[in-house]
Amino acid sequence: DLAIAYYKGVNVEQDVTLALEHLEKASNLGDPAAQVWLGFCYQRGIGVDFNHEHALELYRKSAQTGNAAALFNLGYCHEHGIAPDETKAYSYYEQAALKGHPTAQNNLANLLYIGKHVPQNLQQALYWFDLASKQGNLEAINNYANMLFHGEATPQNFQLASQLYAQAAQQGLAEAQNNLGMCYYYGYGVQQSLENVRHWFERASEQNHPEAQNNLGMIYEHAQEYEKAFEMYQKSAFQGFKLAMEHLADCYKNGIGVERDD
Repeated sequence: DLAIAYYKGVNVEQDVTLALEHLEKASNLGDPAAQVWLGFCYQRGIGVDFNHEHALELYRKSAQTGNAAALFNLGYCHEHGIAPDETKAYSYYEQAALKGHPTAQNNLANLLYIGKHVPQNLQQALYWFDLASKQGNLEAINNYANMLFHGEATPQNFQLASQLYAQAAQQGLAEAQNNLGMCYYYGYGVQQSLENVRHWFERASEQNHPEAQNNLGMIYEHAQEYEKAFEMYQKSAFQGFKLAMEHLADCYKNGIGVERDD
């Protein structure tokens, strides 16, 4: 606890070096939580040089005790290239998910949803998204809402989907903010409201969400706020969003918010 206090600066002046000293001592004594924190520092190069092999070694030691965070971190490392192994990624996520780790539950559900490293299973994906969402994981809330919205492995329910989008959007998840804006635009599960459409597209755009920037650009263009529309299309296009590139080309061709350039 003292190590984490120094690491985060809780009730003491933040001191990563001192935090690392305490973590090293606790880790050497077999403290699984300390091993996870220390492994994370080596994985990210926080206060120490990057050392992925040592990070994995620490995670494995902690995972042997059944520590859910260590199991999740191993799954993440195996999925995202530090130690590529698709089968192990799924296995570690599943172990962590069974111990109640919400991000592991969401990541496991993602793998099941898209059929990555495992046969696609929408019913199981829905199950794990639901469990993670009930623990407040914002990505899981949005993902569960997506399945409700599209009626995947569950009856279609626009109203509940829009409520879940709102829950995640109000806590700052850009993807959910964009999805909620779409609900207000088309009236899916909510009463249509251009004011709310603009509000949520603007919130997501402030976080550089490319689809939301493109959507907001269309709202601005329809409202004849052409310079704002051009700015949003440009920001979205620079992130590679294809539809925004097409809109940006139209702006240059027709002089919408910018000097015409054939």
